[in-house]
Amino acid sequence: MTTHHLFTPDGRTLVSSDDSGGVIVWDIARGEIREELSAHRGEVFGLAVSPDGRTLYSSATDGRAILWDLSGDRRLLRSFPVEPPFGNFDTPRGLALSPDGETLALTHKDGTVDLIDTQTLRRRASLHALTGFAAAVAFSPDGRLLAVAGEGGQVTLSHARTLAPAGELHGLRADSQALAFSPDGKLLAAAENRGERPRLRIWNVGRRALTRFRSETLAASLAFSPDGRLIAAAALDRGTEIRDASSGRLVERLPAKELSRSVAFSPDGSLLAVGQYDGTGRLYSTDSWEPVGRPLEGHTQRITYVDFSQDGRTLATASADGTVALWDVGTQQPIGPPLTVERDTFASVALSPDDRLFAVSTRGRGLSLDTSPEAWRRHACTVVVGGLTPEQWEEIVPEQEYVSACPSR
Repeated sequence: MTTHHLFTPDGRTLVSSDDSGGVIVWDIARGEIREELSAHRGEVFGLAVSPDGRTLYSSATDGRAILWDLSGDRRLLRSFPVEPPFGNFDTPRGLALSPDGETLALTHKDGTVDLIDTQTLRRRASLHALTGFAAAVAFSPDGRLLAVAGEGGQVTLSHARTLAPAGELHGLRADSQALAFSPDGKLLAAAENRGERPRLRIWNVGRRALTRFRSETLAASLAFSPDGRLIAAAALDRGTEIRDASSGRLVERLPAKELSRSVAFSPDGSLLAVGQYDGTGRLYSTDSWEPVGRPLEGHTQRITYVDFSQDGRTLATASADGTVALWDVGTQQPIGPPLTVERDTFASVALSPDDRLFAVSTRGRGLSLDTSPEAWRRHACTVVVGGLTPEQWEEIVPEQEYVSACPSR
């Protein structure tokens, strides 16, 4: 139930609150929710906005007063709407970042792919890629092509900038949620996730034709090694398969007590991350194919996505429990507690080249988190006494002389 609302000075944004602690930011021109802010645990009874429209002040019966950055450029954690819900599919949304980190692609149950601006977190364009649901999406390494896979084994290619069709790839028969480009962009792999004789196939992207690779592997996730020679498949009850990307020959099978659900190679190719159905992750050496360090324990349900940071020091995981987590690769220790996207929904996650984490759920919420140390240093300066910018200081305590606690200011 809405309790309070106000407009920003420019009249472009409406902010409303409810009796459960929620604060919703509306885009007036679009007539849609721009962001949902959740931190209060009681009825929000007070709202105010700064004259420049950048800062929102809220107070609630939980005794807290919170400053919100409406522009988003001063905030580490931001949320954004993801509509409509994905549906009752036993799979997360497909999620991919463009190589330059400027565009986030995410799939919908009607075969549409939304392209989201990673700075504004607003939809830039939409592409109707498939008939039926789209469950996987991937950008080519050069950022020129967008591949989409989903219902009935459909795999399509589109030009990422113009969204014009660039071809259809044939060879699968059943639903697919696993898709991966080779590092040089010359190959594209996809696999079926159901059926008695499932297919894992690889295409030559330039010729839009199948290569001689053949494998009857049911896979929920695929990843090429950085040198393009190997392809890893999360083969569920068959463990994790590593195959020669040219011939299809089985190089190694990593057994596991639980079903294998997600895979990713580290940027230097020395490690393979595997997410399992019991919510545990493992790192394996690609030299010995033996486990490295301790298990990654923190999720309560299957790990749907694993993704390394560009420097290979951090691993992001997403789970069917609706959370995402960050891990120190060297120590296998969590970096903070899991972050909830939406409880008990399938979550998807991706890390950008500039250390931002993006996560979406199968319902209606997405999150963006800046994980870079420099961003956290700047943020720390804004929350300690005297760490406000001159503009923020003037908004909050205009009667006192500005004092900075951060050397750079």
